[in-house]
Amino acid sequence: MSISLVFESTSLYHNTISCETHGIRYQISRGSDDVVTIKRWDPKTDLMSSVYELKLPYFTKDMYRKPGEATWLPMRQLLQKAGNNPLSNTKAFHGSGGLEYRWETLDRKVLLFAGSQSSPEPSPIAWYNWSHTRGELSSLEIADLSILPSLDIIILTFVVFEKSRRDRHRRRHGNVFSALMI
Repeated sequence: MSISLVFESTSLYHNTISCETHGIRYQISRGSDDVVTIKRWDPKTDLMSSVYELKLPYFTKDMYRKPGEATWLPMRQLLQKAGNNPLSNTKAFHGSGGLEYRWETLDRKVLLFAGSQSSPEPSPIAWYNWSHTRGELSSLEIADLSILPSLDIIILTFVVFEKSRRDRHRRRHGNVFSALMI
């Protein structure tokens, strides 16, 4: 059984990601201080609770923190380049229980794999279908429900990885004002 988390828009910084049938809802917003906040809906209290905050500045390194923590941590401590290939865009992080996850880009998909990169023929456990068409709904398809305990960190790392992918796309195509809104 798989689930689909549907994005209400193509914006990374002003969006709601949800799967109503499973009661999952995340809200991503950027405040006037340029801090991106990721909130998760709690069905018991019917309130949105902050799970992560991000700073994604143009000229310095990305940083994150959990709400209530004073110290901002470098994103590279959480989301690291995977493998030894310096040209690779693959990024790895560890979820709950210490399991390694990897974000990779393939054709028009962003894929999430679990386990080490040396695993024989790993299958993606989640993927994101994206489009150049503004306003088209996209979704993060989750094939392995065992990742749900790690969903907060998966959403956080997805936002950072997808921002990086969009930035590379804009640089390659020389289109600073892309239809892919941030």
